[in-house]
Amino acid sequence: IVQAVREAQIWRAGETEPAAGEDRAIILGGGATAAAAVAAMAQLGLKGAQAWVRDPNRAAHLMPVAEAAGVDLRIVRLAAGAGVPAAPLVISTLPPGAADPIVALPFGAIGGSVLLDVAYDPWPSPLAVAWSRAGGLVVSGLTMLLHQAAAQVLAMTGRAAPVEAMRAALEAARPGGTAVGRSSRQVGGAPSTPERPQ
Repeated sequence: IVQAVREAQIWRAGETEPAAGEDRAIILGGGATAAAAVAAMAQLGLKGAQAWVRDPNRAAHLMPVAEAAGVDLRIVRLAAGAGVPAAPLVISTLPPGAADPIVALPFGAIGGSVLLDVAYDPWPSPLAVAWSRAGGLVVSGLTMLLHQAAAQVLAMTGRAAPVEAMRAALEAARPGGTAVGRSSRQVGGAPSTPERPQ
């Protein structure tokens, strides 16, 4: 997660310290990937986050992770019709199709906000398309998988993985050869707007 966000050059560790009590990220979902996202917050220099879940009781396991990472986490019930508030970074850890009801909800002012959607098949997801059309930046979960694979190669062989060769193979396997690891404002036929300045 950390490498996927950083590689797209849309978030850097230590960038703009949040004000006290300010939530700087929203995590959609409360499963194991959400726990990894909470841990990633600290590495990205984020001190506050919200986890939006349908059942807060099933997301209680996220609190010890947040405490260990030094992240001020609030668990929020994703109520029907509540809408999704604006945040600089949103990570959807929901499985394919689970985020579809969110697409119909009103979004906050997300212009320039970043969505990392871990659901990569089918791609683009309805959430990614809606986010892009609303003016936000989108990063595919395939970028996260690329760096997970690279870390596994290093762990098993002791050698750095050939990330660019792996990226090229992954891009070649995708319909249309879509780039992996680049943030985009144009997803699923959404209107094109300039990339966020690097």
